[in-house]
This record gives sequence, structure tokens and C-alpha cells, in this order.
Amino acid sequence: MESLARSAVRNMPTLSWGEYPEGVVRLQFGENPYVFGPARVAATAALGKMNRYPDAQKSALRRLVAARDGVTYGQVYVGNGVDGLIELVAKTYLEEGDTVLVPGPTFPCYAAATHLLGATVRTVALDENWALPRADWAAALADQPKVVWLAQPNNPTGNQLVTPTEIAQWVAEHPRTMWVVDETYFELGGETVLPLVAEGKYPNLVVFRGFSKGYGLAGLRVGLVYGDEAMIALLQKVEGSSQVFAVNQVALAAAEAVLRHPQEAAAFVREYQQAKEEYVTALTALPDVQVRPTLTSFCLFRVPMLAEEYRRGLLRRGVALKPMGIFAQRDPHLCLSAVPHPDDLPTVMGALRAELAAQGHGGS
Repeated sequence: MESLARSAVRNMPTLSWGEYPEGVVRLQFGENPYVFGPARVAATAALGKMNRYPDAQKSALRRLVAARDGVTYGQVYVGNGVDGLIELVAKTYLEEGDTVLVPGPTFPCYAAATHLLGATVRTVALDENWALPRADWAAALADQPKVVWLAQPNNPTGNQLVTPTEIAQWVAEHPRTMWVVDETYFELGGETVLPLVAEGKYPNLVVFRGFSKGYGLAGLRVGLVYGDEAMIALLQKVEGSSQVFAVNQVALAAAEAVLRHPQEAAAFVREYQQAKEEYVTALTALPDVQVRPTLTSFCLFRVPMLAEEYRRGLLRRGVALKPMGIFAQRDPHLCLSAVPHPDDLPTVMGALRAELAAQGHGGS
């Protein structure tokens, strides 16, 4: 019965992640179009262990990550995707009456996890250039939020909102605020605050990374969380109370393969970056289309018609992208697209061009 549910659950908004149409080129989720070969091999081999529980401590993967990233074993943990880690951090630190701070718009799971715990979200709106107004942000920080959720680069705007130097300063100046810096797109964006974790001086800093975007493991859900060893111990305590085996055997094996093949993994990311650059170039050449710079796995671009109308037309042509309703009050013409596989690029560009022409842009 709905009346028996917690009030926070009853009152929280429902997130909608859109459609999953069959038989189309799927571009609406920012997915990497490639599959990392060694991860595929390792995942297939791990299927033979599906009758066994995975390592609850994720020890092998944590050791590999610690060695690669210059942190200790106790400063890194593994969760069921960054989404799962967002909820885990929220369950560990938030309770009713707390306030969190986010820029806006940003990844909606931060607000969802906050609402689930009965806490309140305060948003500092980005300006017309999608930059973070520093004066507004400073005023909000003065109220000492319990948690700050900060995506670097930001989803869905695709840009870096602040510098690592600014984050270091804020973390030091606000020691009673938990700073969660989500570096999901690190392999594509490049900037990081992870060295601050390695220094061991900032117990109120959390960093997220993962394997979904740069390494093409989105379907396996493996996320990394870095932080003070005492904080990591708290996360383990919370996870162990209800989700002892949060990451499965296949996912762990695939993620370990990324770390065991560093040169191939780096080449894989470079190939993906090249495909993204080629796609951005092709998008920019379309008539009456404006493409936003991006440091993420998706491209934001503006079309001359309403984005929802464009989406419907493209779906009939076998291509699915995302109209950015989150920007509806600011600009209803913005679309989001992942990078297509090179084999799909002719189909995608043909559909994009044909739908523009059908609505009176760029000729036939």
C-alpha cells in the first residue's frame, strides 16, 4: 500500500529514462559504441563461475586500481556502477533535514538519492553560458550543506564547471561538508582531483570513477569510489548490511581485464576519442545545427526545430537520440546524442540530414 511507504518515497519525483526502442541505432544514453576485447574475453570466461558468489571485498580489482591510481587499497572501493555508489554515499551521510548542494542542471541521480533519504536539494543555476556563478555558489556554501554533488565534467552540459584548484580550496575551507566529485567521464575530460585523495589530508572528499564511458562496460555496472580510509570503511559497513555481493563475477572480471591490459585500454580510449571527434565534425557540417563543445561521451547540439519533433522524426528513420527536456525552460531545441559506431555513422548522418531537410532545412 502506498500509504505505508515512507513519506520521502511518496513525495520524491519519479525519474524517467526514456524509451528503449528495438531495431534502431541507439544514441540516447551516451554509451560507448565499442566493446573492449580483453574485457569481453574475461567476462565470457567468468560465466563459468556463475554458481559462485563474487568476492564481497572486490579485492583483486581494488589492488589493481590502487596500483594504477597511486592510492592505497583502503582508499578505493567498488560498487554497482556510479549510480549505486551515489545511493551508497547518500545512505551513509544523509538523513531527514539535511541539505545538499548541486549546480543545475546536473545528473538527476544526485537529487533522487537525496530525496530518497528525506533530505533537501539546493540548486545553484548555471548561467546562460552554462558556467557556475561563483558568487551564488559561495553564498550557498556559506550555509554549510551536508553534501555537495559535483560532476566534473558536468552531465548534461558537457563542460568542466570548476577547476581542481577551486575544489581543493573549497574542500579545505568547508571541512564539515562532504564533497563528492563525480569523474565518470575522466578518460574523456582529463582533469582530476584524485591526487587530493592520495595525499590523505581531506577526509571530506569523495571521488567517483567508472568503466562505463571510457571502457565500454556500461552494461556491467562497475563504479569506483575513492576517499579517506575511514570513509571507505563506512561505505563497506553500509553496503555489507544489505548488498553484500553488490558487484557480480562477470563485471569484476571485465573491469580487472581493463587494468591488466593498460596499453590496450589506452589505445581503446584513443580510438573512441577519434570516433567522437569525427562525429562532432560531421554534426558541425549539418545545416542550421550548432554543436556544443563536450568533454563527455555525448554531444549536445541545437537543431532549428523543437528537439522533441526532431526525435520523433529520427525514430521513424531508425535513429534514437534524446531531446533535452531538462533544458526546456531555457532552450527546447537541444538534443543529446552518443557517438555512433563507425559502421553506423553513414546511417546516422543520413537520417539526421534527411530529417532536417524534411522540416525545411538544408535542401533535400
